[in-house]
Amino acid sequence: MEGSRLDRGLNPWRYNADGSLTPRARAQDAGGANAPAGGGAGQVTVDPAILTRGSAAAGEVHGQLTTAGRVADDTTAAAASGLNQENFQLGPSLRITGELWNSQMTTLIQACHKIEQSLAANARGYRMAEDANEMRMADIARHFE
Repeated sequence: MEGSRLDRGLNPWRYNADGSLTPRARAQDAGGANAPAGGGAGQVTVDPAILTRGSAAAGEVHGQLTTAGRVADDTTAAAASGLNQENFQLGPSLRITGELWNSQMTTLIQACHKIEQSLAANARGYRMAEDANEMRMADIARHFE
């Protein structure tokens, strides 16, 4: 398998089912950051199935963060309270750290949710556009029969 587990999770479109990089991802990596994503100069291709896979991956990260990212909330609050009750100066600092962690996790969880929803909506939009184009082309083709 190529790439880190995180990269494979966040960028599933770069990998084949066996975990190897797709030819397009290899070309991008070989060409550096400025290599065109669509396979040609200035060309961009969109595959709704890949957007859907990306949406699912973002949903998985969202779920994991929602669960694992909140594990320390209660214990941190309890530890901060206990330290504070015993007049340790570390108590208020730990409380502030816990609140900051909670705030940052909330922001990250919301961002993952937004990415998940945006990718899914874009996949639906591209599919709808392709279906509409197909219907228009079929209509045009009838005039040439």
